[in-house]
Amino acid sequence: SDARAVVSSAEHLRSRYALERDSEVQAKYVELRDRIFTQECLNVQADYDRHYQIAQALVREKKFIAADQAYQAAINAAGTKATCMIATFTAEDGRATIGDAVAYQRMLEEANRMVATGRYTDAIQRYNEAEQHYLGKSIARFGLDHISLYNFAREQSKLAFTASVVDHFTTIHQEKAALQLL
Repeated sequence: SDARAVVSSAEHLRSRYALERDSEVQAKYVELRDRIFTQECLNVQADYDRHYQIAQALVREKKFIAADQAYQAAINAAGTKATCMIATFTAEDGRATIGDAVAYQRMLEEANRMVATGRYTDAIQRYNEAEQHYLGKSIARFGLDHISLYNFAREQSKLAFTASVVDHFTTIHQEKAALQLL
């Protein structure tokens, strides 16, 4: 911002003293403007790189939703100064690579929220969808483990949810699992 103020002041002085056609003043003015632009682009690139590195670290920690958000932040950072033409393909590729894992973790989060709000039937359905997604998209390749609905119900503290899972197992003719859960 200070550099921009200097450029603005220089522009004002150039106009005031009719130095727009002076080649030496013009050359220095252009050089200053170019240096500001270059520094802005370096700052944008650094911001992009910082978000990208955070995303990479989150992927290693298997926190795919947060990693997806960090990749998006990197893309957004590059977009703040489009004239710098920061290449965003690494973040876009990163998002595409983890997309299936992100969707899986979001489904699990939704199931947990549904349990917390008492929407047990919806939670069971969402959990089953997450399991199908896990198997269908080979989510294990991301290093994530999927626990069965039975074990998911055992980890929950809400007895009403456990009863709903027992009812679900009974409905799909898995009485043995239902009895063990009871």
